[in-house]
Amino acid sequence: MKKKMNRQFKSAIGVGLIAMAGGAAAAQPTADELLKQIQALRATVESLQKQVKDQSESLAKTKEALPTGVEYATTTDLDGLKSDLEDYKYSVARDRQYNTALSTRGVTIGGTLTGSYTASTLPSAATSNRPYGTPAENSFNASATLSFAGNLYKDYDEGRNWDYKLGLSLANPKFANGAASTNSPAPGDSVIKLTDVYLQYSLVKSNGGLEDPKLTVTFGQQKIPFGLEAQVSDELKPTVSTAQFLGTSALSQLGKRQIGVVLRGDWNPTVDYGFNYRAPLIEYAIGVVNGNGDNTADDNTRKDWLGRVAFTLPVDYNSPFRELKFGASYYSGWKVLTNTANNVVADAAHSSRKGIDIYYNHNPIGVTYERADGVDDALLVPAAANYRGTQPIKSSGQVLTVFYNFGDIAQWSKNLNQVGKYDDFWPTTSQVYYRFDRWDPNVYAAKDEIFKGTVGYNYFFAQTTKLQLGFTRTTYPNGSGKTSASDLTALFQYGF
Repeated sequence: MKKKMNRQFKSAIGVGLIAMAGGAAAAQPTADELLKQIQALRATVESLQKQVKDQSESLAKTKEALPTGVEYATTTDLDGLKSDLEDYKYSVARDRQYNTALSTRGVTIGGTLTGSYTASTLPSAATSNRPYGTPAENSFNASATLSFAGNLYKDYDEGRNWDYKLGLSLANPKFANGAASTNSPAPGDSVIKLTDVYLQYSLVKSNGGLEDPKLTVTFGQQKIPFGLEAQVSDELKPTVSTAQFLGTSALSQLGKRQIGVVLRGDWNPTVDYGFNYRAPLIEYAIGVVNGNGDNTADDNTRKDWLGRVAFTLPVDYNSPFRELKFGASYYSGWKVLTNTANNVVADAAHSSRKGIDIYYNHNPIGVTYERADGVDDALLVPAAANYRGTQPIKSSGQVLTVFYNFGDIAQWSKNLNQVGKYDDFWPTTSQVYYRFDRWDPNVYAAKDEIFKGTVGYNYFFAQTTKLQLGFTRTTYPNGSGKTSASDLTALFQYGF
């Protein structure tokens, strides 16, 4: 830098002398003119000398501040860095174009894969591929779910977002009957079917703190807010056995997804940021649906109405009554009844369901109880072919499940799975449980109650991976003439 300034100084003197010489050749200046030129030249020289001195001092200070042995970047080094950056930009763009699944909006892909083995002493005639009455049946089963969830519109100011979800399910096809060996699906069944298909909009601010209330409206095909187990997604079922009142031949509207509109919200939550804990004092839901189940068109002009409210004790996280919740649900709808023998149709048959539930989850103990009662109109079929009379059939079911946890609950608890550790953290979590399930398909008929008792063990490898073992004993204690049965099920499920 100093050599450069010396060159500038010498160049300035040279330019000044040349200018003076040129001027002298043209005309002889006077003494005063020469004196002025010399003074101007002197001022220029002094200014250049000052710049050289200032820059030299600045360079010296910079060198003193630099660590010993530091290397200076050259123009070649900078050009090489630019070249590397261009190569990196090209590599990233190429990988995104050829090796990344792209979508118009952000999307989250998830799903579960489930493999199970069941040994039963008395196979069901409706689901077995062997003749009914054989001594026992052992079978392997596999199923899978796939979901796409994302955001259609993101409100950065208040979080009033538009979200969506699309779900698919793959399961073994049902058998047409148990009288012959066949692997053909029954008429109307589909091996791959849509599960969740809905849009959801947040009606209130959702990007605030945990203490803010929530309110969403969901339109499309979805699980309905009734009780506890009917709302649990397939991959999160707590036991290998499902509550009998959710079966296809029981209170069927509750165990199926429905197409309609559901409003869900909560109010006045108890919050503990230290444990990422949030428990609303009141949770509520109200909806209107077709009532015909998933992937099924409506067959009447009436709609089914449903509602639910749940109350959670407003206690802090360390209270022994934490997560003690009481809920009540109601469902009312209509259906079309047809007697194929005489083509009698009743298009105003009514169905109603009432439910209560209790939920308590305080590690290491968990208890859930649920009861559901239903009243359904059924056709009376006397000799008169045009008779459209109906009679009410009342049914009732209740389920009690008791859990005991071992290990770290933070792996799979929805409130605690973000507390300072990954879900694969050792030690893993496990549970033992007992479930008592009673179902009475017709309260007015005698000796038709079905009792199921299940003892099981759940082992959670991670938040999305678990092994479930369960032994279920089915009995008919009131002497219906049916044979008791035992089932042993092993289920391994892993998610992504």
